[in-house]
Amino acid sequence: MLGETALDKVTLGFRPLPEDEFPVIGFPTHRRDVYITVMHSGVTLSPLVGQMAAVEILDGVDVDILAPYRPARFGKL
Repeated sequence: MLGETALDKVTLGFRPLPEDEFPVIGFPTHRRDVYITVMHSGVTLSPLVGQMAAVEILDGVDVDILAPYRPARFGKL
């Protein structure tokens, strides 16, 4: 029975949740050698965000739909 089982250890994982609860996606201001993708729903959004990030990184094109999620919205990033 599971109820009679003793725990050896518990591992707690932390999921990223940006301050305003929206994803952070894109290059920091004045940096083209770092690309940030942080979001709480990374598992479900990763296929789409991965495609858009690839366009931005490899083609140097800003994907307009990502504009509200830029790191610069937090100030000096």
